[in-house]
Amino acid sequence: MSLSPARAPEEFPVQEEGRAPSEAPVRERRSPVQDEIHALRRVLQSRPEWSARLLELQRPRPVISLAYIATAWLGLGLSWGLVEGAGLALLPVALLLTASAQRLLNNSLHDAAHGNILRGGETLFQVLLAAPMFEDFQRYRALHLRHHARLHTPEEDPDHLSLPVRPGDGETGPSAARVYLRALGSARLWKSHCLGELPALGWRGRGRVLLWWAGVLGVLAGVAGPGAALRFAGLWLLARATTYHALKVFTELADHSGLEVGTVLSYTRNAPRNALGLLLHPFGDNYHLTHHLAPRVPMPNLHATHQLMWHVPEYRAGHHCDGYFLGHYPVTRSWLRAWNPPRARLHEVR
Repeated sequence: MSLSPARAPEEFPVQEEGRAPSEAPVRERRSPVQDEIHALRRVLQSRPEWSARLLELQRPRPVISLAYIATAWLGLGLSWGLVEGAGLALLPVALLLTASAQRLLNNSLHDAAHGNILRGGETLFQVLLAAPMFEDFQRYRALHLRHHARLHTPEEDPDHLSLPVRPGDGETGPSAARVYLRALGSARLWKSHCLGELPALGWRGRGRVLLWWAGVLGVLAGVAGPGAALRFAGLWLLARATTYHALKVFTELADHSGLEVGTVLSYTRNAPRNALGLLLHPFGDNYHLTHHLAPRVPMPNLHATHQLMWHVPEYRAGHHCDGYFLGHYPVTRSWLRAWNPPRARLHEVR
C-alpha cells in the first residue's frame, strides 16, 4: 500500500476567504496535502471493511460533542464558584480550571467549524463557542480551512508557527525549554490568545461579541450581583492572559513546529494519549495528524480513526509521540528533530 498519488493532481474547489458560501468557489490545482488525503482514502477504500468503518467514523456524534461543550461550561461555573467561595486562596486552581475549559471550548469551536458536531448550526455555535472566545464563527471557519488547504505553504497558512530559533543557538540547537519560553514570550501569540480575532473583526463582528458579553454579564449581575459578574469577567480575561496562554503555546508548538514542511505526514504529529493529555489535549484533541488526514471525523471518533489508519504503513511511520516530556519520541524531543533525531522506537505508539 502506498500514499503516493495515483494520478496527476486534479483541479480542486477551494473556498476563498471572504467569499460568500453561496458564490462559486475558485478552482485551483489540488495541493500535495489534498493529494495525500485522497491517496489515504484510496488505500482505506481498497478494503470494504475499512472503507465502511471510515464512513461510520465520519458521522457526527452530537450528543457526545454537546456534552463536551456542557462540560466546559460546568467547569467555568465551578472555577467561578471557587473564586466566589474562597477568594484569592484558590485563584491558581480556578485559573487552571478556567483555562482547561477555555481549551475545550476552543476545541469544540474547531470541531464545529469542520461540521463535525452538527451539519449546520452556525448561530448556535456563534453563541455557545465563538462569541465567548472572541471569535466570529464564519471568519474562524474560513481561516481554519485555509490552514488545512495551505499546510504545505507556510506563507499562506494563517496558523503557521515557526520554531523560535536564533543564530546564537549554534549547531546543537536550542533546548526544548528555550523553544517554549521564547514562544511564551511572543507578543503576537499573547495578544492572539488574550483577544482572539476580536481586533481583526469588523464593527459588526465586534458588536456581536460585545453584545454577547454584555448580555451574559447582565444576567450574572442580576442573579449574583454586579461584583460577582465583574469577577467572572476578570477570571476569564486573567486566565486567557496567563494559564490559557501557557497551555495554548505548548499545544500549538505540539501540532507542527519543528517538522519538515511538505505533506501532512511530514509536517504533523500526534501527541500521546495519557493523563497529562486530559489537560493539554482534552477529549481526543491529541490526534492532530489523524485529524489533518481525516478532517471530517468528529473529535470523539479520532482515537478509533487512529486505530483504523494504523493499518497503513505510511501512517504508522508518521510522527506519533509516546510522551510529552519523556519516552522514546516525546513531543519536546520532536520539536528539536532537526538537531536531535528520535531514538529507534521500541514499541508501537497506539
